[in-house]
Amino acid sequence: MRQLRLLMTFALTGVMMLMMSGISAADVIINHSTTAPTFGPDERAVTLLNGDTGTTVHGSIDNPSTGVLFSSVGDILFNGAINGVSAVRAQDGSINNLIISLPGSTFTDAIFDVYGVYADHPAFTITVNLNDGTMTQSLTLVSGQTSRNWFSLQTTNNETISSIEFSGAKFYGLESTNISGAQSAVPEPSTIALVFSGLLGAGVKVRRIRKTKKETV
Repeated sequence: MRQLRLLMTFALTGVMMLMMSGISAADVIINHSTTAPTFGPDERAVTLLNGDTGTTVHGSIDNPSTGVLFSSVGDILFNGAINGVSAVRAQDGSINNLIISLPGSTFTDAIFDVYGVYADHPAFTITVNLNDGTMTQSLTLVSGQTSRNWFSLQTTNNETISSIEFSGAKFYGLESTNISGAQSAVPEPSTIALVFSGLLGAGVKVRRIRKTKKETV
């Protein structure tokens, strides 16, 4: 009986966490500027893997040592410097969509420069996937062959970022990517609630079996 009560307590806690995640705000501040922001001491520059190419190129940050992925659907990416600065580029000269993520980890802050926006396509949509929601913002970027559109993202209310997606874009390269606040990903509240609900169901089933055995004795 005591074990069943514990299982019910865990299950109710999980359900409450799920309900809270559904009503909590997905908070992230997105700043866009044509000038570089101030880089704080916690920012970690992404180092790209030399010679890497494909629909996904790899990078890493230090302290903590964490892998970084730059992925695209349709674009063949490669590590190609812009004016001596490490950058993610596309073989056809135009990045149309891109996803930044840390496999097995989340992060809290990011800075990057969208370089060389095509004049005929300044539209840009950025989607930030957080631990309990999603934020999407559509912008018109400053265009030109050497245009720079700096972005800085910072989470609030203990949010963490699982990935950043660019879509509807057309630009030459992504440079000067910095990421901070990397940490191991934790299970989503919905997953925790599902586990506890399963434990509750198992506890109820065990109790019924015991009750049936007692009645047949």
